Amino acid sequence: MAKIKPLLRQVGQIQDILQTTDWLVGIIKAPYILRDHPYWSDKPQNSPYIFSFMTNSISLPNLQIQTQEINLNGYRVRIPLEAQYSGELSITLFEDQNVRSIIAVREWFQAIHDYRRQRRVSSESARQNAYKANIDISLHTHAAKISPVNRSQPNPDVNVKVPLTFRMYGVFPTGMNLPELNSQKTGEPFMLNMTFSYDYFEIETEKL
Repeated sequence: MAKIKPLLRQVGQIQDILQTTDWLVGIIKAPYILRDHPYWSDKPQNSPYIFSFMTNSISLPNLQIQTQEINLNGYRVRIPLEAQYSGELSITLFEDQNVRSIIAVREWFQAIHDYRRQRRVSSESARQNAYKANIDISLHTHAAKISPVNRSQPNPDVNVKVPLTFRMYGVFPTGMNLPELNSQKTGEPFMLNMTFSYDYFEIETEKL
């Protein structure tokens, strides 16, 4: 009779693998130009985010190191150059009946447009980063802790750990594609396809 212990061990290892589902995008620092706007100026109690989005899909940027060939003692060798971030951040957001996501993002676009025309920001530091935000892209083991999109109070009885977080700095939107409104597609969720520019990102971990 074949032994099943190795198979059970492999199943346990598979369960420990991080999944690509249940990711949350949270705004942790709002753009300066949106400091007085609805949805941006007040932070929900007991939440680390000004607001958050539940996502359908996320395409993260790439981190690459360029190389250069040099001659070393008659041999052609490659040496590393500086690290570079390439590609945009693409996120598909779910929208709920409060339509909070589309309103907040539309305000962001409009504020950038108005800022570029008026340039009414007092300090040089604020001018350079006036339209940029910092966001967290986090894997949640249970989505009940912080309700996505709306401002429901977190459930203190749910113990949530965030094993992996991509913290994006200097983020601002560069594109928003609205879905096709089609009565033939019954029950299809309303989603926003967004692209963002960014300055750089860091990866943070937490032990479970």
